[in-house]
Amino acid sequence: MACSLAMTIANLLFHLVSVLFGLAQDAFRFLLLGTRSSAALKAENLFLRKQLALYVERKAHPRRATDATRLALILLSRLLARRSDQREARDVPPLASEGLSVALAVEIETTR
Repeated sequence: MACSLAMTIANLLFHLVSVLFGLAQDAFRFLLLGTRSSAALKAENLFLRKQLALYVERKAHPRRATDATRLALILLSRLLARRSDQREARDVPPLASEGLSVALAVEIETTR
């Protein structure tokens, strides 16, 4: 029984280390993408589009995403959503003056 508990803990630790290693690899690749020229990125994009077209033509199924890939996508989506929320709030000019919003708030309170 103690042996199976030790094996379970060892498996969990191995899985955690492999997920963290995968995240570190993804972060390193992401940083390397920032150093590439735009021409290299365009060439890679073209190659990936052709590869995707071949997959669609042959009806091949993509590989399943790993836990590290899922975690990286979650973290990136949250980061990008937070940035877009900040940008939207900063870029939108007020539609009405400050006095109008106060008057509307008073009007709403009186109608309740």
